Amino acid sequence: MPAVQAFCIFAGVAIIANFLLQITAFAALLSLDIKRRDDLRLEIEPFVRAPRLARNWFSIASAIEWFMRRVVAPVVTFPPISALIVVTFITLSGFSIWGASHLRLGLDQKTALPRDSYMVKYFTQQQEYLDIGPPVYFVTKKLDYTDQAIQEHLFSSFDLITRTDYIDRGSVQFWLDDFSRWAAKPECSGHNITTKHIPSDVFIPWLQEFLAQDKCCEVNHQILPICGFQFRDHVNFVTNPTTKEIEIESTRIFMQTTTLSRQNDFIDSMRAAFHTSDLIRNNLSMIADSKEDFLVYPYSVYYVFFAQYLYLPEVAAMNILIALAAVTVVTLVLTTSPIISIYTLLVLMMIDIDLMAVMAVWDIYVNAVSVVNLVMSIGISVEFCVHIARAFLSATGTHRERATHALIHMGSSVVSGITFTKLIGVIVLNFASSDIFQIYYFRMYLAIVLLGAAHGLLFLPALLTLVGPQSSVKALDEDEFEEDQGVPDDIDNIRPEDLYNNEKSYQSRIYIND
Repeated sequence: MPAVQAFCIFAGVAIIANFLLQITAFAALLSLDIKRRDDLRLEIEPFVRAPRLARNWFSIASAIEWFMRRVVAPVVTFPPISALIVVTFITLSGFSIWGASHLRLGLDQKTALPRDSYMVKYFTQQQEYLDIGPPVYFVTKKLDYTDQAIQEHLFSSFDLITRTDYIDRGSVQFWLDDFSRWAAKPECSGHNITTKHIPSDVFIPWLQEFLAQDKCCEVNHQILPICGFQFRDHVNFVTNPTTKEIEIESTRIFMQTTTLSRQNDFIDSMRAAFHTSDLIRNNLSMIADSKEDFLVYPYSVYYVFFAQYLYLPEVAAMNILIALAAVTVVTLVLTTSPIISIYTLLVLMMIDIDLMAVMAVWDIYVNAVSVVNLVMSIGISVEFCVHIARAFLSATGTHRERATHALIHMGSSVVSGITFTKLIGVIVLNFASSDIFQIYYFRMYLAIVLLGAAHGLLFLPALLTLVGPQSSVKALDEDEFEEDQGVPDDIDNIRPEDLYNNEKSYQSRIYIND
């Protein structure tokens, strides 16, 4: 899909630019900030030096870390509660699979408009008052219309079309039907035929005569509904370059749909029309010359907008599976843990399934916009779980101790650095004047953030507590730990307030803080 392709290219370039800025400009700014801090200069007024910098101030990050340490971590990693959390989330995912089966396709035209647009009123009244739908044409090409067997099958096709769902039977106009009735009435055509079908040798001349009529047929001062002029645009003639004879290149059958008020009505009517055209093509293929590459297809003005929904579910499934596979492979390479890769895949699948259920409950249709969001949700959701999993792998101790360590030291960063920052950006979308931003961006992104945080901070730690993999770091004894951390020998004589008055090592600061 061009919309998905364009977004992916744009997002890929943005991510590369973001990465380059982080390892260059952002790293440079951080180094300047460290120098400012070592030089005892204030943040907002870096030209002002202070005798000392206060470090034990209250911050949101410290409050979140305290909450994770005192409340979340002890509860989530308590084995009975961990088992309850795992069972609850898996059960919800099961219900979400059922809910996702009720997703609907489409994109209501009114959602793409500002709420105060006059077009909103126009579309509302169109759905409320109109009793007929848009016109539909069944086009046939490269058929020998003079062949009586072809004519017989076209009449059968006419009957098949009138019985197609969403087609208004009284609106069907078939040129061959009116042409046959015109030829069968000498009062109208001036010809006298004794056979059911028009002879092939006079078919083209008589058809041209029929289409050249300027008024409807009149018999005994009564006007009959046999009007050749209304079909002039329904038959296209060409001259054979070899024989120089006039032939019929293509024809069309005109009709109108019944009232189409919902998105599903447009999609289902188009699907029914394509199904009928397939039946007509199969019937004609039995008698048509195999060398002829004839065509039969329906067309309407709204097909260009709704044709995507005939293959959108398959495209969405393919893109989601590719994204899941890519994330799984990258996670396996970076963590070197097959179990963590499988757990990450499981969490991402559950988030996407739950997101689809939210879409069904929140009246969010499946279209190009929501498919892009579904694919992108995998990349967003992986942030909520891969950091927790990595912290769990690098910690030592029992499964519960390692899960607790991951929640305290990395979970707080996930909450403050990922969840809150994304929520701030998402909430702004709720105040957009167009429904498309509120429905397909605010609602979906809000659901992605909340589901990602819930699975990354509750389900994954609980799962790791119960059946997590072994640590990727071997346990060190006290001497090895101090040697590995580079702890100075005079650690007991160092005062915390002296750490920022000289160039002591960063390792010693971390050791003091811990």
